[in-house]
Amino acid sequence: MKQIILFSIILFSLSISAQNQEIKKINIIGCWTKSMVPHENENLNVYSSCDTSSGTLKINFRKSGVYRLYSANLNSPQRCGNYIVKKTNKFGKYEYDREKQTIDIYTYGGKYEYTWQLHELDNGKIAFEIK
Repeated sequence: MKQIILFSIILFSLSISAQNQEIKKINIIGCWTKSMVPHENENLNVYSSCDTSSGTLKINFRKSGVYRLYSANLNSPQRCGNYIVKKTNKFGKYEYDREKQTIDIYTYGGKYEYTWQLHELDNGKIAFEIK
Protein backbone atom coordinates (compact mmCIF):
# COMPACT_ATOMS: atom_id res chain seq x y z
CA MET A 1 0.00 0.00 0.00
CA LYS A 2 2.86 2.39 0.84
CA GLN A 3 4.42 1.70 -2.55
CA ILE A 4 1.20 2.63 -4.36
CA ILE A 5 0.93 5.90 -2.44
CA LEU A 6 4.59 6.71 -3.05
CA PHE A 7 4.23 5.87 -6.74
CA SER A 8 1.12 8.10 -6.96
CA ILE A 9 2.94 11.00 -5.33
CA ILE A 10 5.85 10.66 -7.75
CA LEU A 11 3.54 10.57 -10.77
CA PHE A 12 1.61 13.57 -9.48
CA SER A 13 4.79 15.62 -8.94
CA LEU A 14 6.09 14.71 -12.39
CA SER A 15 2.83 15.75 -14.04
CA ILE A 16 2.90 19.10 -12.20
CA SER A 17 6.51 19.80 -13.19
CA ALA A 18 5.77 18.89 -16.82
CA GLN A 19 3.07 21.58 -16.92
CA ASN A 20 5.47 24.39 -16.06
CA GLN A 21 6.47 26.06 -19.30
CA GLU A 22 10.14 26.76 -19.61
CA ILE A 23 11.01 30.25 -20.80
CA LYS A 24 12.69 29.98 -24.16
CA LYS A 25 16.05 31.68 -24.13
CA ILE A 26 16.98 33.07 -27.52
CA ASN A 27 20.68 33.38 -28.26
CA ILE A 28 21.15 36.81 -29.84
CA ILE A 29 24.96 36.86 -29.82
CA GLY A 30 26.34 37.20 -33.34
CA CYS A 31 25.47 38.85 -36.62
CA TRP A 32 21.89 39.39 -37.82
CA THR A 33 20.72 40.73 -41.20
CA LYS A 34 17.47 42.62 -41.69
CA SER A 35 15.03 40.73 -43.88
CA MET A 36 14.16 42.29 -47.23
CA VAL A 37 10.62 40.88 -46.99
CA PRO A 38 8.47 42.83 -44.52
CA HIS A 39 6.59 40.91 -41.84
CA GLU A 40 2.79 40.89 -41.85
CA ASN A 41 2.99 42.85 -38.58
CA GLU A 42 4.51 46.14 -39.70
CA ASN A 43 5.76 46.90 -36.16
CA LEU A 44 8.21 43.97 -36.32
CA ASN A 45 11.68 44.27 -37.81
CA VAL A 46 12.67 40.75 -38.88
CA TYR A 47 16.30 39.62 -38.85
CA SER A 48 17.97 36.37 -39.98
CA SER A 49 21.40 35.04 -39.18
CA CYS A 50 24.10 36.59 -41.38
CA ASP A 51 25.10 33.04 -42.35
CA THR A 52 21.75 32.32 -43.99
CA SER A 53 20.69 35.70 -45.34
CA SER A 54 21.97 38.83 -46.98
CA GLY A 55 20.52 42.27 -46.57
CA THR A 56 21.52 45.91 -46.49
CA LEU A 57 21.26 46.42 -42.72
CA LYS A 58 23.10 44.30 -40.16
CA ILE A 59 23.31 44.21 -36.39
CA ASN A 60 26.02 42.45 -34.44
CA PHE A 61 25.54 41.67 -30.74
CA ARG A 62 28.83 40.98 -28.97
CA LYS A 63 29.28 39.06 -25.73
CA SER A 64 30.84 42.16 -24.17
CA GLY A 65 27.46 43.97 -24.22
CA VAL A 66 28.31 46.12 -27.24
CA TYR A 67 26.27 46.13 -30.43
CA ARG A 68 26.93 47.53 -33.89
CA LEU A 69 24.15 48.48 -36.31
CA TYR A 70 25.55 49.11 -39.78
CA SER A 71 24.91 49.11 -43.51
CA ALA A 72 26.31 46.03 -45.21
CA ASN A 73 27.95 48.05 -47.98
CA LEU A 74 29.40 51.05 -46.16
CA ASN A 75 32.10 51.63 -48.77
CA SER A 76 29.95 51.72 -51.91
CA PRO A 77 27.15 53.99 -53.14
CA GLN A 78 23.87 52.90 -51.66
CA ARG A 79 20.89 53.24 -53.97
CA CYS A 80 17.56 51.48 -53.95
CA GLY A 81 15.90 52.20 -57.29
CA ASN A 82 15.51 55.98 -57.47
CA TYR A 83 16.09 56.45 -53.76
CA ILE A 84 19.36 57.09 -52.01
CA VAL A 85 19.48 55.04 -48.82
CA LYS A 86 21.10 56.56 -45.75
CA LYS A 87 24.13 54.59 -44.60
CA THR A 88 24.17 53.50 -40.96
CA ASN A 89 27.16 52.83 -38.75
CA LYS A 90 26.23 52.99 -35.07
CA PHE A 91 27.80 51.49 -31.96
CA GLY A 92 26.20 51.26 -28.55
CA LYS A 93 25.60 49.11 -25.51
CA TYR A 94 22.77 46.68 -24.82
CA GLU A 95 21.34 44.68 -21.94
CA TYR A 96 19.45 41.50 -22.76
CA ASP A 97 16.82 40.34 -20.25
CA ARG A 98 16.21 36.66 -21.04
CA GLU A 99 13.22 36.39 -18.70
CA LYS A 100 11.31 39.30 -20.25
CA GLN A 101 12.78 38.79 -23.74
CA THR A 102 13.73 42.47 -24.00
CA ILE A 103 16.84 44.28 -25.12
CA ASP A 104 17.55 47.72 -23.65
CA ILE A 105 19.55 49.86 -26.06
CA TYR A 106 21.98 52.52 -24.83
CA THR A 107 24.33 54.97 -26.51
CA TYR A 108 28.00 54.14 -26.27
CA GLY A 109 28.16 56.70 -23.46
CA GLY A 110 25.50 54.80 -21.50
CA LYS A 111 22.40 56.98 -22.15
CA TYR A 112 19.19 54.93 -22.45
CA GLU A 113 17.58 55.16 -25.92
CA TYR A 114 14.79 52.56 -26.19
CA THR A 115 13.75 48.96 -25.52
CA TRP A 116 13.19 46.22 -28.07
CA GLN A 117 10.76 43.39 -27.40
CA LEU A 118 12.30 40.23 -28.86
CA HIS A 119 10.21 37.68 -30.75
CA GLU A 120 11.38 34.33 -32.07
CA LEU A 121 10.01 33.41 -35.50
CA ASP A 122 10.20 30.26 -37.62
CA ASN A 123 13.37 29.22 -39.48
CA GLY A 124 15.77 30.74 -36.93
CA LYS A 125 14.57 34.30 -37.48
CA ILE A 126 14.10 36.87 -34.76
CA ALA A 127 12.07 40.07 -34.73
CA PHE A 128 12.45 43.30 -32.79
CA GLU A 129 9.57 45.53 -31.79
CA ILE A 130 10.22 48.92 -30.20
CA LYS A 131 8.29 49.20 -26.94
